Amino acid sequence: MVATTSPLWDKVLLLTTALFVCVAGVVSVVVSLVYHVNPAWFFVAWNSIMLIPLFVRDFRAQLKKPSFVAYLIAWAVIHGLLVATLMRWFSIAAMIPFIAIELTLGYFVADLLFDIRPAAKEYKERDRQAD
Repeated sequence: MVATTSPLWDKVLLLTTALFVCVAGVVSVVVSLVYHVNPAWFFVAWNSIMLIPLFVRDFRAQLKKPSFVAYLIAWAVIHGLLVATLMRWFSIAAMIPFIAIELTLGYFVADLLFDIRPAAKEYKERDRQAD
């Protein structure tokens, strides 16, 4: 039996999440102003944090491995620093290919190190069943 939620409850959760994100953004700005954090570091931090939903959605099964979590943290920091560096010298339109290359390389390295592709797992299971 699958538990279902009501559409009203889904909307309440969505609204609560949106409000939480807004409050977290405002609080982080206030904290950075109070503690005189360099705006570049503030931008790097939020740029890295914005990758978390992508990681959780795409790599949910792998998040139980501490080594994979460490890899994702390193990847997020590198991504934030790369974007901040690119913003110094390039326009947003020129940054897109660099970011696409960086995200693709990060995904391929993660696949190489942790075998994350679902298709690769399906092929391995088929090969085992065939033997």
